[in-house]
Amino acid sequence: MSLKCDLKTFDLSSLGTKFDVVLVDPPWEEYQTRVAGMYVPQEDLEAWNFEEMRQLKVGEIADTQSFCFLWCGETHLEQARELLKRWGFRRVEDICWVKTNRLAEQDDQGRVKQQTVMYGDTSIVQRTKEHCVVGVKGTLKRSVDTHFIHANCDVDLIMEEEKEFGSTQKPTELYETIEHFCLGRRRVELFGLDRTVPRGAGEAGEGGAGEEGGRWRRQRQRQRCSQLEEAEAEAEAEGEAEDWMEA
Repeated sequence: MSLKCDLKTFDLSSLGTKFDVVLVDPPWEEYQTRVAGMYVPQEDLEAWNFEEMRQLKVGEIADTQSFCFLWCGETHLEQARELLKRWGFRRVEDICWVKTNRLAEQDDQGRVKQQTVMYGDTSIVQRTKEHCVVGVKGTLKRSVDTHFIHANCDVDLIMEEEKEFGSTQKPTELYETIEHFCLGRRRVELFGLDRTVPRGAGEAGEGGAGEEGGRWRRQRQRQRCSQLEEAEAEAEAEGEAEDWMEA
């Protein structure tokens, strides 16, 4: 299930439920500055300032025992940790996405052509990774709360191809990690896009909580209809079109 709204004014508590997992990918300033002012199709890179992010009521929609996964690019680690604390979470892990270029275009000499823009004066080395910090709310013990968490099944490293120039799309592997790790079924993504809808998304019951494992209640700012149609076509080819729904 997807809901199109402006998160600066939308009351998250109106969703009517508490969530076991909250996944957040805010529009950081880094996403805007790293393209050096160039136009990126199908991306709105207008950044939020840090105070606007602090005002998100993430803690109010997180259950007593819950997790927050917060993408923070390369340059916003300290701010991300401050946000977790502000929202009532204790940082427990950092997941790192290393961007590979095995499929990148090569020149006549077999060298990879530069597909992205350097980060200007703030970069000392070429940056090829992004971070996702993980926070926990409440007290959870691996040996006791086995009904809710399934620890040590996944690693803190994701290796996946870099996306198109300027894209803010993140690896789908993180969704799989979350579903393996947290057995709670009430999940929501803030700032999500249709192109990242995980399999089974949208089959939500009244009130917003998913009825089956792997169901996500998603909150997004902007709608990408064409991308959703492409995803549905691909899912249909695999015999899974019935798992998709747009609200």
